[in-house]
Amino acid sequence: MLATATTSAAPAALAAPAALRPQGPAPSHPLLDFLDRAIRRERRLEALLRRAARGRFDEETRERLRFEAYEDREHARILRRHRLDLVRELGVRLPAPGARVAKVGATVTPEAALSESLRLRAGARDDFGMHHGAFEDRFLRKFLEVLHRAHGEGLARLREVAAAADTAYRQRDAAAALTGYREAARLARALESRAPAVRDEALQAGAAALAAGDQPGAIAQYERALAVSS
Repeated sequence: MLATATTSAAPAALAAPAALRPQGPAPSHPLLDFLDRAIRRERRLEALLRRAARGRFDEETRERLRFEAYEDREHARILRRHRLDLVRELGVRLPAPGARVAKVGATVTPEAALSESLRLRAGARDDFGMHHGAFEDRFLRKFLEVLHRAHGEGLARLREVAAAADTAYRQRDAAAALTGYREAARLARALESRAPAVRDEALQAGAAALAAGDQPGAIAQYERALAVSS
């Protein structure tokens, strides 16, 4: 039976040459890994900034965030093109990431999306600054220099948006606190105006309960009168 044949008995002529034997996954290439990371990060930034643009900002700020997202999408598109050139040069077949925009979970708030985009923007600035000199292709090298500057400028713009959002939040919070204080003051004034009548009603009810032999009821009414009077 074929099932009982052992591979050790196979003639040497039938053994696959070492060059054709499966060698496992192809080793990663540092520059290719860098481009893949950069592409994923740009698409993630695009998704985060789209989500952030849904926050409670004025229309000018929303438009600013949408434009930042558009720029990150274009960055990813150009990086994918340069990656294709590198893959051809290396003679490997590895699908590029970032064909579609990254997904942001429905539970991620616009504020959280803006916060994460700040972190990623800072990381991108530093990453491009460290790696732009590692490529021989002068066009890619120049583009990475441009991305390094663009992410630095974009980080400054996003920080301005975050600071404005924080100020607006504090202002809204202060306005809510002021509204609550005014409502509490109004209720206090209403209670103060009614206090004498409520106290007299409680005293009368307490006396009636005491006359009727309802000691617990009398105590409750007297405590109510004391509470209003204090």
